[in-house]
Amino acid sequence: MKKDVIQFIKFGFVGILNTTITFVVYTLLVKLGVYYVIANVIGFCAGAANSYAINSRWVFASRKDIAEAARFFTISGVCLAISSALIYFFVDVANFQKIVAQVFVIPVVMIINFVLNKLWVFGRERKV
Repeated sequence: MKKDVIQFIKFGFVGILNTTITFVVYTLLVKLGVYYVIANVIGFCAGAANSYAINSRWVFASRKDIAEAARFFTISGVCLAISSALIYFFVDVANFQKIVAQVFVIPVVMIINFVLNKLWVFGRERKV
């Protein structure tokens, strides 16, 4: 249990960095006039690349093989789809401002991302 808490805290620190990357890229692109869903995809991908690099080494101390990377980017794709659907909902359905909507989307996706990465991508007990 203690290991899980430490991993979640580390994941949170990495998440802050990833979130900053995602949010800055998203905000800059939106301010430049890029359609907000496309800006979300680009920002998310920038954060995800950073996430794999740091989470695989520091948070989960993984073996970093091709199958693991494929699982990670599969989960990232799922989380990107959830993120894009939520951002669309908040902006187009709930009428939130584009930047404000991102603030609500990030924590939901971060929790889903952690659980799926912990259980399927970097979990030591998984059967391949």
